[in-house]
Amino acid sequence: MADFFEFESPEGWKITRRYLQESSTPKIPRCPDCRAPHTTSARYNEVVKKAQLQNAIRQFTLASNDRLIELVRKVNLLQDTLDSSRDAFRATDRKKLFGRYKTFNSIKSTLMAYNKQVIVDEQPYQRVYELAAFACRNFNLSPEDYNPSVVQYRFGIEGAYQEVRLTSIRACDMDIIAGGASVPDQLRKVIWRKIAMDANEGVSNGRKLVDICRERKQQLIEIQTRIVVARLMALAIKHRDETKDGNSTAIEGRDVAELIAETVEDLEECLGICELIPSCRRLRGDIEEAIRVIQGGTFYSVVTDREMKQIYEAMANEFRGTGHWYVCPNGHQFTVGECGMPMVTGACNECGAQIGGQDHRSAAGVRADTTLEVRMRGMRV
Repeated sequence: MADFFEFESPEGWKITRRYLQESSTPKIPRCPDCRAPHTTSARYNEVVKKAQLQNAIRQFTLASNDRLIELVRKVNLLQDTLDSSRDAFRATDRKKLFGRYKTFNSIKSTLMAYNKQVIVDEQPYQRVYELAAFACRNFNLSPEDYNPSVVQYRFGIEGAYQEVRLTSIRACDMDIIAGGASVPDQLRKVIWRKIAMDANEGVSNGRKLVDICRERKQQLIEIQTRIVVARLMALAIKHRDETKDGNSTAIEGRDVAELIAETVEDLEECLGICELIPSCRRLRGDIEEAIRVIQGGTFYSVVTDREMKQIYEAMANEFRGTGHWYVCPNGHQFTVGECGMPMVTGACNECGAQIGGQDHRSAAGVRADTTLEVRMRGMRV
């Protein structure tokens, strides 16, 4: 109990203060005789509720991760399918053209539904906090301070990135198809206009996502998004004449040379970040390819992102490691293998913060996440 509350005296039971960050993992107390959990005891009520909430957060994390990986694999499969079938595809009319993207529409709808379900307002901690804050206001009490480290932002950010990426995959595929000699001129104009609309929408959404990634220190997804935004910017510039009908666009009123210079500068900044963040270094090839494209290169194929597929496959097994789980100072999870105790320091793959430790002692700001380990073992994954 002392891990959760501050008491008036060591011998007394009068609580004078609650701890926002407990010094141990909440566990439901059990009867010493029959080992039944004390889920209805008024004495342990707050500890029980915190344990139940933490369990709900773990379930949300596991379910969201599994669904995200499934969606990423579908996007990867769509990308490979479009790339392998492009040479044999003949766009003779609108019906045949847009029939090529039926799977795209299905995946996009599923992604949008997923992103609505993992937003902050739908997460267990947020919903419980809002209920508790409402009750406190009714009784003129001050609610407990909000704890943002409990909220899972990664799934919503990653889901939003996959939406932008999906838009880029179709736009790039359409651009290559439109260059074919067998495409009727009238249909080619339709394709160009669709590319212009998708590219401008993708650039706007991607820029918003980049700002969110910076705020949440999600550098890996930030760089991925900036690469996709650069590809979409190249398409928006290429087909800018298709949007001159009064509709607002992401590049409206901007000089083309200025847009290209800004995008190249942005990508060169990404190259600098790659030198600092270990997990971003494998993106150097994609960044250099994006620079070539924005400077006037051609989309010969939809970029396969082979290195990123390896990252996502690693994510699929991320919650199935044999080491012990820890959380970096910015809330990103990582594991320590072998004995499970930190022996060396390193940099967080997501934000670059110091992680690990020395002589079985964690670095400053790093804390163990043992409850997730227990939960994973219990699920036998």
